[in-house]
Amino acid sequence: MKKDSSQDMVKDLEYVYVNEHYAKMINRTPEELVGDTYLNTSPRGDTELLHFAQQVEETGEELRGVSFSPTVGTWVRFTMCPTEEPGYCTLTFMRVEAGDFGENQFTKSWTMDERVLRIAGLITQDLTYKKRIERILEETSYIIHPDRLMVWILDEEMPLEDVIWSLEGLEPNPADVESMRSESSLFGQYNQLEKGIPIQIESVDALRESNPGIYEYLSERGIKCGVMAPIQYHGRTIACLVCDNYEETRGQDVGRFLDMVAGFMGVAIAEALINL
Repeated sequence: MKKDSSQDMVKDLEYVYVNEHYAKMINRTPEELVGDTYLNTSPRGDTELLHFAQQVEETGEELRGVSFSPTVGTWVRFTMCPTEEPGYCTLTFMRVEAGDFGENQFTKSWTMDERVLRIAGLITQDLTYKKRIERILEETSYIIHPDRLMVWILDEEMPLEDVIWSLEGLEPNPADVESMRSESSLFGQYNQLEKGIPIQIESVDALRESNPGIYEYLSERGIKCGVMAPIQYHGRTIACLVCDNYEETRGQDVGRFLDMVAGFMGVAIAEALINL
């Protein structure tokens, strides 16, 4: 495990042993991989594996789960274990075939529950407001694979900044933020957000005839589906979690999931305000 010396966090993983099967899956040989690092050899990889390694080292316990692997391009069932040698771990995994989703219920809703627990754990970590929100958005992205996730502070009296996460290669803020905020008024459902009720558009195409104004507005910004989940503090909506172009498959309720995430963000924002 290669660490960030300033924060003692796992920032990359160096290969010390790789079997032939894994190497073939990413079009490499074991000899090419040994001595190199995970992020350097996996351009489609992300930091989720590093979070798992961090958790294994901190707890000293085996970690099992089901996760989407961008490196392999499919869902995998994995086991990560600590070793007797500090700073090392072992990782084994197998593909989760399409049939397994029905027979063994390795669905996104199953992994979603575990992800919610991981997000809840971030609330207790000693991080700045912005870093905490960034980590929550990053964890959220692993389960729904959106183009963008944004936290907008709607209450002008709140001394906190917006936080935006976007898929690598995309502009983090595709349009003027103030213009994008008008989405809520365009929907004519701002009262819904004020009451703590999320807004979800499963397909922008469905608005083509029923509400051409909203359809044109969202289509111009490349938005195909989205969710706006209110973030509340002391019973009032002070911010909004916005998701653009999420991925949805069987067994997954994105609206419900983001509503729960917004609840945790409310706690994080409350703690930030108390500590100001």
